[in-house]
Amino acid sequence: MEQFTDDWDSRWTPSHAKKEDSKAEEDWAYVGTWAVEEPTVLKGIEGDKGLVVKNPAAHHAISAKFPKKIDNKGKTLVVQYEVKLQSKLEIVISSVMIHHLRWIS
Repeated sequence: MEQFTDDWDSRWTPSHAKKEDSKAEEDWAYVGTWAVEEPTVLKGIEGDKGLVVKNPAAHHAISAKFPKKIDNKGKTLVVQYEVKLQSKLEIVISSVMIHHLRWIS
């Protein structure tokens, strides 16, 4: 479980990728900035913080590695997250991608 402590940015990496065939500088680029804050709407546990997008109408992407290898052979892997709309954000498309990298020498 991620607690988003003060050192959160040592584990999480914002993406600044841009669509390869893009002709415009901002077309589908991940230009949004992130912060870690307590929620302003639907507050939960006192002092509990989460990732917050700081730019409305901007594309955001961020990633983190699992702290250790997950071996779920024969088991179901469940990854859960919560989205709370803050600061009058009305349209949100949210997704989780899990990538498996295997190095071959």
